[in-house]
Amino acid sequence: MEEQQRALDILSSQVTELMTKVQTLSSEVQRSNTEMYSIKPVQSHGEHWLGLRKVFHIVNQKDTRFQLHIALVSHDDVTSYASYDDFHLDSETQFFSIHLGRYAGSAGDAFRGYDQDQNQDTAPFSASDVDNDGCNPSCSIDNRTVESCSIQHNQTGWWFNQCGLANLNGSPEDDEHNQGQRTHILWDTWRQNGVPHVIKSVTMKVRRIATNN
Repeated sequence: MEEQQRALDILSSQVTELMTKVQTLSSEVQRSNTEMYSIKPVQSHGEHWLGLRKVFHIVNQKDTRFQLHIALVSHDDVTSYASYDDFHLDSETQFFSIHLGRYAGSAGDAFRGYDQDQNQDTAPFSASDVDNDGCNPSCSIDNRTVESCSIQHNQTGWWFNQCGLANLNGSPEDDEHNQGQRTHILWDTWRQNGVPHVIKSVTMKVRRIATNN
């Protein structure tokens, strides 16, 4: 009887140890999406995301200003751009909220949209696990009820405000398996004959600009 109890104790200890390892592994695998965007550059299939912390330190240097330039290329190789004469981010404690200056360009100001409900200027960064998108408790997008803009946009992180008209972290291709989701690169104000261009590539660049200091 004592031997059986000892064997059960050993088995119980092994199961507990195994579950601890599984929980630790699960925790590592399911780390915050926001942390992924914040900490390190992301490169995949020709894509590159510099990382929010690094961008924050670049564009918030003392006595400097930066311009944001967005270059868009459609699937039929039409090009367009949007430029903002000032660009900076708030700190991580404020979820890297984005701040944009005056717009110029040929693609339209999708960041600010057509009305205040679509305005993503000053929006905090959102991801599927850190929801700052303003859909409280939900938004209506394309006649669908949306509780998370990140999930609606295929788990991407972006400066969403009730989803809005811009998401440059989307995929160049729509995923046929994600019907009802906005999986593609989105710059909704860039249109031809009233229809948004299908975007195959985009770059976001910052440039130091002269100040009067």
